[in-house]
Amino acid sequence: MKIKFDTKTLRIVSVILCLVFIFFLAFFSAKGDSATVDEPAHIAAGMIKLQYGDFNFFIEQPPLINSLSAVPVLLAGYKIKNNYFTPQNHWGYGRDFLYNSGNNAKTILLLARLPIIILFVILCCFFFFATLKITKSFLISFVGLILIGMEPNLMAHARLATADLGATLFTFITIILFIKYLFYPKKFLVYTIGILAGLSLLTKISALIIIPYFFIIILFFCLINKKDTVFVKKIFFDFSKILIITAFTICFFYLLELTNKYITYEHGSNNLLNWLGSPIYEYLKSIKQIQRWVFENYNQPQYLLGKFSFSGWWYYYPIAFILKTSILYSLLYFCSLFIMIYEFLYKKNREKIIQILLYINIFIFILFFVGMKSNLDIGIRYMLPTFPFIILSICIFLFYLIKSKFFSYKTKVVLIAIISIYSIFNNLSTFPSYLSYFNEFISSQNKDKYLIDSNLDMEQDVYRLENYLLQNNYIDPIYADAAIFKHNTYFISSRVKSIDSSDATEEGYYIVKRHNYICSQYYYPKSGSWPDMMKDAQLIKIIGDSIYVFKK
Repeated sequence: MKIKFDTKTLRIVSVILCLVFIFFLAFFSAKGDSATVDEPAHIAAGMIKLQYGDFNFFIEQPPLINSLSAVPVLLAGYKIKNNYFTPQNHWGYGRDFLYNSGNNAKTILLLARLPIIILFVILCCFFFFATLKITKSFLISFVGLILIGMEPNLMAHARLATADLGATLFTFITIILFIKYLFYPKKFLVYTIGILAGLSLLTKISALIIIPYFFIIILFFCLINKKDTVFVKKIFFDFSKILIITAFTICFFYLLELTNKYITYEHGSNNLLNWLGSPIYEYLKSIKQIQRWVFENYNQPQYLLGKFSFSGWWYYYPIAFILKTSILYSLLYFCSLFIMIYEFLYKKNREKIIQILLYINIFIFILFFVGMKSNLDIGIRYMLPTFPFIILSICIFLFYLIKSKFFSYKTKVVLIAIISIYSIFNNLSTFPSYLSYFNEFISSQNKDKYLIDSNLDMEQDVYRLENYLLQNNYIDPIYADAAIFKHNTYFISSRVKSIDSSDATEEGYYIVKRHNYICSQYYYPKSGSWPDMMKDAQLIKIIGDSIYVFKK
C-alpha cells in the first residue's frame, strides 16, 4: 500500500524535521561545553530565587530566564545551600554549587540549558510563521527557518543557561506583534503585547529599549500612512494600556517568587504597601546595577583589533558584527538595506512589506546606536536581539528577489538552494564551537587578533581540554593559567600546575585561555606576557578555538 503525501503534509513534515534538527544540533553541542563564565552565577541565582525567594543574589538580571533554567534542576532533585550571604562573588558561589557541593556538574549544566534550547526552537518556529505571514511564501519562510536555525551566534547562545537568548525571543515576538497591531489594531493584541512586553523586560534590563522603540515607530507609522487625529489618539491610548499591562506583568511575576520573609528583611515590614512596592524596588535595583556597567568605565580591559580600552570604542559593535557574522548573511543583509532605501525613498513605495522592513531595521539601528554609546564592549551577544530582525530583513530581500524579473525562475531556485545549503554547511563546519565562530575570512589562529571576551573564549572548552589531555597522555610538567582550574575537572586538578605568565620559564606543556593570552599583554606590556613567554614555544593544539596548548 502506497502512502501519498499532499503538498501541505510535506510542508508540515519538512518544518517539523527542520526544528528537530535544530534542537539536536543545539542539544548535542551543549553536552560538550563546560560552564561558561556567567552560567554558574545565572544557575545559582535561579535556584536561590525559586528555593528561597531571595533577590539579593546576582541582582544584575531580572528573574525570568534564571528561574526558568533552574526549574529542571530543582525538579531533578538538586538543591542549593542557604549560605549564599558570603563575601565570595556570585560567579565563585555558582562554581561552588556546580563543582564543590557533591553535585554532577555536567548533568546540572545540561538540565539548566535545556529550557534555553527549547526557547530557541520556539524562536525558530515563531520566526517561520511570522515570515510566512509577511511574505505569503512557504519557500521564503522555510529558507528563513534554515537561516535563523543555522546562524552560529544564535546557536551559540541558544545552548547556554544565560539570559541572552530569552531576551532575543521575547523581544522579537513582542515587536513583531506590535507591528502587526499597527496595521490591525485589535483589542486582544493590546493585552497580548502588554504581557509579552512584560516578559521581555523580565529577561534582561536592555529589553527596556522596546518602550522608546514603540513610541518611535508609532510616530513613523502615523506620518507614513497620514493617519488622522482620531487614529493617533486611539493608538497612544492603547499604547498607554500596553505600558500598564507590562508593569502589571512584571509585578505579578516578581510577587510569584518574592517571599514574605525576604520582603520583611528588605523593607522592614510586610505591609500591603511594601508588598506591592517590592517588585518595583527590585527591578529598579537591577536597572541601577546595569547602568553602572554600561555608562561607567568597565573594570577590565576591553579589546578590539589589537588595542585595549576601559571605555570602549563607538565603532566596536559594527566591527564585531562584521567579524562574527557569516559573509553570506552580511551581504544579504546589506542587499536588504539597499532594497529598503530604493523602494521607500526612491520609488516612494509604501506597501505593508516595505514598511515592515523599515520598522524592523529601526529597531536594529536603535540597539546598535545604544551599544555604540555605551562603555561596555565585551561581545556581540549584546546585539543578539537584532539577529532575528536581520534575518527577517534578508527574507524580505529574498522575497523581492523571487518576485523580480531580472533572473530566470531556474536561476532564482538555484540561488535559494545555494543560500540554504551554504548556511547549513557553515553551521555544521562550526559544530560544536559556535561561541568562537568568526566569519569565513578569519582563520582559527588569527581570531584573537581581532576580538576576545565572549566573542571567543568563555571557558566553554575545558571539558574538551580534559578529554584531549587524557587521550594524549602528556608527560609532566603541565602548566595552565589559573582560570582553567575553576571547573575542577579530575585530570586538570591532579596533574596540571597553576602558573602566571610571568613565571612560565620552565620547559613543559603550557595551557592558556586565549582571552588571558591576549590580556596578559595589557598587564605585562614590556615582558612576561603569554605571547612574550611563548614566542619560542611550539603551538601544538588549539582546543575548540578558545584554549592554546604550547610545548616549550
